[in-house]
Amino acid sequence: MQRPPILHFTVATLIWLSCPAFALASPHTPTKLNACGLITKKEVQDTAGVQVTDGNLADLFALSGSSIMAGTTQCHFAALDGKQDNRSVIIQLQDKKNPSEAAQALNELIASLQSPNNPISLLDSCDPVQGIGEKAYWLVGLPAPTGELYVLSKRYYFSIKITAGTAKENLPQAKELAARALQRLP
Repeated sequence: MQRPPILHFTVATLIWLSCPAFALASPHTPTKLNACGLITKKEVQDTAGVQVTDGNLADLFALSGSSIMAGTTQCHFAALDGKQDNRSVIIQLQDKKNPSEAAQALNELIASLQSPNNPISLLDSCDPVQGIGEKAYWLVGLPAPTGELYVLSKRYYFSIKITAGTAKENLPQAKELAARALQRLP
């Protein structure tokens, strides 16, 4: 007995969607690299000094539908114990088509965060960080009161945010995690 073609298509689609690597890819994502592939749970625990969950991966394009988020994945390592000040680590990865597009996107993001016309950004500081990637910035203020490190490398840029503590204590930890993430970028 032959099955109708629609059944084959439906079964094939369900199998395809059940594979995490495909289910999370947005139609604009050039590769299957994602934020959870850049740092490990053990590296987060060793660096941040807290026990965390496995990384929770989200495709921000799929969640938001905004073209500005195309190629963006986020990995959230949440603190296991609320007694640790909810010291979570969040890494976001932007995968662009080429290095010049990645550099332009990061420059535009930094400029928009520094703009006095941006109602959701009240940065206290945006400082260049030497020795990490091709270009890096440490941002402190809203939306990152505990600091967020942005790093450009090849056709990618990523950010690392530690959600508790002070910006001063978080910068060295973010730099250490960024160095590990850079080793995993193609």
